Amino acid sequence: MAEERPLHERPAARPIPKPGVVDPNADVKPDSPTTPSPPKKRSFKWGTGAGCLVVVGILLIGMVSCIAVSSSSHSGPSQDDISASAQQNCEDLVKRGLKSPSTAKFSEEDVSGSDVMTITGSVDSENSFGASLRASFQCTATVVGDKVNMVVDFITAE
Repeated sequence: MAEERPLHERPAARPIPKPGVVDPNADVKPDSPTTPSPPKKRSFKWGTGAGCLVVVGILLIGMVSCIAVSSSSHSGPSQDDISASAQQNCEDLVKRGLKSPSTAKFSEEDVSGSDVMTITGSVDSENSFGASLRASFQCTATVVGDKVNMVVDFITAE
């Protein structure tokens, strides 16, 4: 049986080390598994850094070229595009006033003017009884910037 000594005469208890934690005051042998290994030196890898620089460079070149192309070639829609848009918008509005818009056939259309355009023409469509009727129409389109404001002036049966 071990000799019982009073507590104040006993050696101090050593704490149990936690895995991965090294006590700097502990007597640890260099080949012990709890000995911290010296930090590994990180070598610079050109693949990661250079790759990022190349990607950023390509993005910058792409943005600059897009800005240059859009500012030099963007002069707004042409007059033909605006006229075609105004004509299509007029047809759509005229169709809304018909009993059978799916049967509408437009003819004799004319677009005149530039800032304030007048679109005139005829439309053939069926009425509620299935009979084909012809009507004349006129729309006024006002161009504001690259937007077109459209008003149907009249639709009259012939």
